[in-house]
Amino acid sequence: RKFLCKLKVNQILNLAMAKKRYIFVFNDALFLCKGIRQNHVAKYQIKNIFETKKLRFAMKGDDTILEEQYLSQNPIVKKAISQFAVNPIKSLRFLFQQKLLHCSSVSIAFFLHCMPGISKRQLGFFIGMPEHSDILESFIDAIPCQNVRLDQSLRLFLKTIRLPSDNDIINRIFCCFAKIWHSRNEHVVSFDYIMTLKLVFTLISLNAELHPPMPDNSDPTNPTSANTSTSSERYYIPLQLLEDMYESIRKEKIEVAPDNVSLIKKTEAMSSQPLEFPSKLYQNETSGIITLTLPHPNPYIQINIHAQELKVTPDILTFENSNQAQFTVTASKTVGRKLLIFTK
Repeated sequence: RKFLCKLKVNQILNLAMAKKRYIFVFNDALFLCKGIRQNHVAKYQIKNIFETKKLRFAMKGDDTILEEQYLSQNPIVKKAISQFAVNPIKSLRFLFQQKLLHCSSVSIAFFLHCMPGISKRQLGFFIGMPEHSDILESFIDAIPCQNVRLDQSLRLFLKTIRLPSDNDIINRIFCCFAKIWHSRNEHVVSFDYIMTLKLVFTLISLNAELHPPMPDNSDPTNPTSANTSTSSERYYIPLQLLEDMYESIRKEKIEVAPDNVSLIKKTEAMSSQPLEFPSKLYQNETSGIITLTLPHPNPYIQINIHAQELKVTPDILTFENSNQAQFTVTASKTVGRKLLIFTK
């Protein structure tokens, strides 16, 4: 048993009474104790013992009240999701009034990430507005960035939104993305934020050149301008890094999230077993076997599973010999919400 920390707390007994208590936190249990002083020696009388695996931890400042599985089936939320495509602000205000969502950037960003049916086109426009910069930062904060290569993080991020045609909004979104990615990786890269931003736009331009859009179709991953400031300093970018990013984009196009119509068509062609996807896992707990099923085997379909502080085994699903693929998810020692992103 490993001792972690000792805390002084107030135990609320009823509306009129609270008692001073001490909490001793171990790796597998939590002890609630009463402090006793005898002959100038501090002693503690154990009042309750709790197994930590039966406790629910909340991070400080995390005021999100969302329960994804509950909300996604709530008719009020379904109405708000439909309304989001027309008027995002009115839709969110409606959820605030119904006390289903806190008016905080973290709660809003989590809602936009997790609720199925959100208009990805309207989402890109909404988080890119200047007055929603805090929501944009919280939204990108949920994307795996630390120790993840720039093009891979960019690929994951663009899978969650559709970029609008407004160049100012595009620049604002990519500036925020570059800022957060660089802040998470500045200890392992030799270039600054400005160079990171230039690399982001270079990757977007490279993606458009290697995978040109069809005629008469605008490509939302090909912005026409980039308002970046110049830097007088020079930074060394490893040639191997540039080659790896080039090869990654050459082999697989960076794509944005599909619109709702395309998403409905794809989900009709791909179905999963009725096994309920685990919404919560204890520390180091492994989920049951999760099976993904296609109508027919297809050697050209590969699904990559990107996890945030979770272990997915295997993290690449193929359907060459069977129309089914299975995987498991193992939780880490860290608590809090985690993100799983599936890319095809």
